Amino acid sequence: MEMAASVSPPGTGAARGIRMLLITALAMIRNLKERALENVSERLPVRTYYFDLKDGATVRDRTGLEFPTSQGAIEHSKELVRRLRGDPRVPNDPGLFISVIDESGAEIHQEKVYKGQAIPELKIQHYYG
Repeated sequence: MEMAASVSPPGTGAARGIRMLLITALAMIRNLKERALENVSERLPVRTYYFDLKDGATVRDRTGLEFPTSQGAIEHSKELVRRLRGDPRVPNDPGLFISVIDESGAEIHQEKVYKGQAIPELKIQHYYG
């Protein structure tokens, strides 16, 4: 018996893999909530900040994390980027970044995940005839 092969559009599998990776990263963000709150020595009024992942499309952080200051949320985004840069599954895409959103929905910071690459040194030889 012959089975029909399912053909998906090019890039669909890769895009799905990247989306799953970004969703996994959001789960990591949620799991860091307790550690982030442990660093607050006294109970200060806190606000909720959201850490959306963007790469042309947005993966929304629907739960957020609480921080007493926006600077704490920004520092947290920098820590997340350090972790993502160390993950070989994360694509080295110049358009991939974490967007820090405050309770009002305003974006207060962007942190690029892109690792960048050094431009290879060009060796130019001059030929004089």
